[in-house]
Amino acid sequence: MSSVSASIKWVREFVCELRKLWQQEEENAELKKLVPDLSLDKQMLQDVKKKSCEAGPQKGDGLGGKLYEIINQQIPIIGVAKNSFHANHTTVKEVYRDERSKPLYVSAIGIDLDEVIESIEGMKGRFRIPDILEILDSYTKS
Repeated sequence: MSSVSASIKWVREFVCELRKLWQQEEENAELKKLVPDLSLDKQMLQDVKKKSCEAGPQKGDGLGGKLYEIINQQIPIIGVAKNSFHANHTTVKEVYRDERSKPLYVSAIGIDLDEVIESIEGMKGRFRIPDILEILDSYTKS
């Protein structure tokens, strides 16, 4: 292989890696827009869980609705699950990101559900759960 063709191959690989890096930076920027403030710390969520358990099983908005009330309805709450978690079709809808996959179950309070669904359908990712939500999920578990 000549030095010119080796250089061309190296440049192509470099450009490919650079594109991947740019895409990751775009996805990170999207994540930062979606999660402007992660100050809802573990203690606050434990308080919500405790209040939810104290109240006992009830029909209604579930944990997301309780959290929304505790934060004085200041931040919209969006739920995305792989499994159906509620029979309420008013605040929970099935979302199919492609024709082969099982649905995601999406709920929202404090924001239009159809707007949320449109955003989730447009998110990048090869699988049922969009990449950015996978990243967020792993971040919240660490």
